[in-house]
Amino acid sequence: MKKRFACALLALVLLVSLVPVTTMAADQKISEAAITVLKQLTTFKKECYYVAGSEYRVGYGTVCQEKHHFDSYGVPKVSENKHTITEKKADAALRTYLAELDKKVNSFASDNKLSLTQSQHDALVVFSHGYGTSWMSGTGALKTAIVSKAGVNEMLNVMKSLNDKQYNRHQVEVNMYCNGKYSNTIPSNFAKVTYDANGGKIKCSGSKCEGEFDWTWTQHTAFKIDEKSKGDIIYVSAFDNGDARGMEQPPLPEMKYSRSVVYKIDQKKMTVEQIWAYGKERGHDWYSPVTSLTEYQADKNSIFVYSATAGASFDMASGAFTSAPNPYIEEFKWGAKEPSVEIQLKNCTGYQAWPFSVEKALSQEVK
Repeated sequence: MKKRFACALLALVLLVSLVPVTTMAADQKISEAAITVLKQLTTFKKECYYVAGSEYRVGYGTVCQEKHHFDSYGVPKVSENKHTITEKKADAALRTYLAELDKKVNSFASDNKLSLTQSQHDALVVFSHGYGTSWMSGTGALKTAIVSKAGVNEMLNVMKSLNDKQYNRHQVEVNMYCNGKYSNTIPSNFAKVTYDANGGKIKCSGSKCEGEFDWTWTQHTAFKIDEKSKGDIIYVSAFDNGDARGMEQPPLPEMKYSRSVVYKIDQKKMTVEQIWAYGKERGHDWYSPVTSLTEYQADKNSIFVYSATAGASFDMASGAFTSAPNPYIEEFKWGAKEPSVEIQLKNCTGYQAWPFSVEKALSQEVK
């Protein structure tokens, strides 16, 4: 009897395992709060207006359904295309279009196995209303960021890279997507960076910031400093090689420089503070366009730095070395402006350099 019961149970398990599992498709609809923000961003226009692609829009940015006239060159005949719409009809047209976008965003979420919150769904619908739906296909930066569940900073960077002159609107959409905020006001911390030991605030425009704060350019060896980090406060060290600094090349190659840098990041406040940097004052002699290292040493509470290709000459056409580098090795006490130790190697090439314990390296028995 026990054997029969076991066989019946096994058969039931096998039967269940053969039943196909179906995934419920997403079925969300844009909220009224999101529609309110969208109307604030779009602004109601009573008369239809021409946009690129031989298309007229009206009301809250929906396609005008009236017939429009163009001359033989495809230029719109303005006098014959003065159609109008009431706010009530514009609202109805908007909601019809948003229902279509709801379906597309739901399909996108299902295809990519995403479980979107209401605010995330709303933000993607609002974005698609203005930008279109092409971002949902292929392997574009925005699709990749959403599927990989990127944070605020990465989303802002992706929106900035669109270069569609709608970055202010996109910041509102990112705030809705990441923070669940329904407001047409751009958060102040989206445009500011915390700098210096006094906690001052500076403004950044594009790739350049006020004061001595700078980002890293063609950087290497960015490490989280675990011993200094705690909770939402993260310390990061990096070697800022400096090529194409500020998204441009200087008039003269000798104007390039590299930096060793440490940042303090507050994830809750969404701020970054440059707490230490070295190298700009050394100028082109210390410039290392490739490789190099900046790394915190916990046992000494120090920063180890290797400027790997400093002092080398390059063929500007090919990028190849025309002379061997004269790399620098330095170690700084935490926060010190000058190195406690500096060693310069002459006419040699080394991809990386780092300190290690001879005792630990040679004491382990080889089996």
